[in-house]
Amino acid sequence: MNPRAETVRRTIEQAFDDVPYPGDAQLVSPGDDGGVDLREDLKGKHWKEIPRDILRYHHDDLPFLSNIGLRYYLPAYLLAALEDDWDFLHFVIFNLAPTLDMYGYESKQDYLRKRFSEFTPTQKLAIREFMEFVRDEMSDRPMRSQIASALEDYWGTVEPAPPSN
Repeated sequence: MNPRAETVRRTIEQAFDDVPYPGDAQLVSPGDDGGVDLREDLKGKHWKEIPRDILRYHHDDLPFLSNIGLRYYLPAYLLAALEDDWDFLHFVIFNLAPTLDMYGYESKQDYLRKRFSEFTPTQKLAIREFMEFVRDEMSDRPMRSQIASALEDYWGTVEPAPPSN
């Protein structure tokens, strides 16, 4: 892993290290039948301990996670995407930088604000660092443009939390 990727990995791990497990019933969005297999495969597992084959099987299932389920399990997907796995990277970026207005939301920014409402400023900054790394390292122009747009519209506006006194 290149040194910058290693720094991004450590930032992600530190930002999400103390996120509490949301509980089995809170992993997927209520009433979402598409998340049944996902919930069964993830329940009770720490995000650091999910076997790669389980992640690979669910590489495109991030939309089924509830907001707090996403907050808990997204770091596993981010770290897999850092390892140059196209399936993970493509679907992670789609969820962090949507190219169209997600149904039920007024805009992409509205979707991102609501979808990531459970995330702390430190976690959002870790995601921004991940996205900046991917943007800078990618050769895929459309995806770079997609990431740049999301950074400009949402992730780039995330401010660090004020220091606690």
